[in-house]
Amino acid sequence: MGELKDPTHQAMVRSETCSDIIKLMVSIDGEGIVRDVKAQVFGCGYAIAAASLFTESVIDETVSNVMEKAEKVLKPFYPTVPEAHKSCLRLSHRALSKILLAYHKAMSNGQKEKTNGSS
Repeated sequence: MGELKDPTHQAMVRSETCSDIIKLMVSIDGEGIVRDVKAQVFGCGYAIAAASLFTESVIDETVSNVMEKAEKVLKPFYPTVPEAHKSCLRLSHRALSKILLAYHKAMSNGQKEKTNGSS
């Protein structure tokens, strides 16, 4: 949690059902390994807790495995969370999905530049 100095990629997403927002900042090295992740969450306890678990679970994972690993960590909590807050648990996942799309697009274009996205 907090702010990442000089992230290679970042994205901001808002919950579809409430006003929760997450800004996810990621540092991906030249070998496609997530070296650091930080999140700033403006929302409920579910969003904050999920972002904390999420960010801890993806550090040192490869870009190809990061989504699977993150989903595996959060999946056990979905049944225990009220329906109205399930989208809060998915905020980090949505932000990382957006980052990975930008990462893959940049890599396919031969770029290794920083990307920034929001929705």
